[in-house]
Amino acid sequence: MKKWIYGSLFLYLLLAGCTSQAETKPEKQQEDYRTDYTVNPQVPDDTNLKEQEDTVRSRLGVATLENASFKVYTYNLGNIKLTVHETKILQLTPSHSMIDYFHGLTDRTTFPIAKVFVTIENTGKKKIQFAPFAVASLGKQMWTHEQEVYLDNLNGTYLPGEIKRGNLGVILHEKSAGTIQVKTTDVLDEKSKKIQKAADWQIILPK
Repeated sequence: MKKWIYGSLFLYLLLAGCTSQAETKPEKQQEDYRTDYTVNPQVPDDTNLKEQEDTVRSRLGVATLENASFKVYTYNLGNIKLTVHETKILQLTPSHSMIDYFHGLTDRTTFPIAKVFVTIENTGKKKIQFAPFAVASLGKQMWTHEQEVYLDNLNGTYLPGEIKRGNLGVILHEKSAGTIQVKTTDVLDEKSKKIQKAADWQIILPK
C-alpha cells in the first residue's frame, strides 16, 4: 500500500532547523479521540499501552512502551486543525509475516518507533487535498513520506468539516530525545491548485 502524495514534495527536503509557524496550544485530553478508528494493519495496537514496559503481543508482532506523553497539542495550519492526542516511543519486534513490509524501512528485527495519534480537521468551506507528513527531521536523522510507518489513510481529500484520525510514526535511527520537526504538503483545492503553503508542526518526544 502506497500513500497518496503530490508533485512538489521534495522541495521541502531542507527541513532541518526550521521553526513551526503554527499556532500551538496545549489542550485538555478528550477521551473519545479514537472513536471510529480502524486498528492499523501493520503495527500491533498500542491503545492500551499506558505505562512504561507495558507490552502487547499480536499476530503483527510485539510492541513495548518505552515512554509516553498524553499532553494534547493543537496546530492551526490555516484551514487545517491538526491535534496531537498522544505521543509514544515503542520498541517493536514485527512478526515473521510483517518482515517484508518492514524490510523496506529497516534491516533491524527490533527497533524503536516514535509515533503520535492525531485528528485532522478541514475547518474550511472547500474540499481540499492534503497530507500531514511530507518530510521530517530530528538532528541528523531525516525521513521522507515513504518512511512513515503507519499509512493510516490521513492523506488525500478532506471534505469541509471532515475529520480523519490515525497514527503517524517513524523508525528512529538512534535513541533520541528532543523534537521531530514535520512539514506538511501544500494544501490544494479540488482542481489541484495550491491554496495554502506547506506548514510545520512537531512531534515532541516524551522524556
